[in-house]
Amino acid sequence: MDLMMPEIDGLEATRRIKQLLALKTVFVIAVSASAFKYYQQKSLEAGYDDFIAKQIHIETLLDLQKYLDLKWVYAHNGRATTALQNEPTAV
Repeated sequence: MDLMMPEIDGLEATRRIKQLLALKTVFVIAVSASAFKYYQQKSLEAGYDDFIAKQIHIETLLDLQKYLDLKWVYAHNGRATTALQNEPTAV
C-alpha cells in the first residue's frame, strides 16, 4: 500500500485494516518514495509488516515471497523451472 493516497493516507488505511478481526493477519507492505527512517518507523507503528522504498528493485519484489508463500517459476529456453531446482531444465 502506498503511503500517500487521496482521501486517507496509507497509514490510516492500514490502521483501519488491522483493526478488523477478519483482516488482522493480512500482510500489508508500505510502498513509498519517502524512504526516510521517519516514514519507515511510522509505517511499522501503523501496522505495516514491511517497508519498500520506490524505486522498487526486482530483488526486493521477489523477496516478498516470505509473506505470500510463493514458489517462483522461471522460464529457461521455453521450459518452466522452479526457483527451488538447482539445475536448469534440459531442452
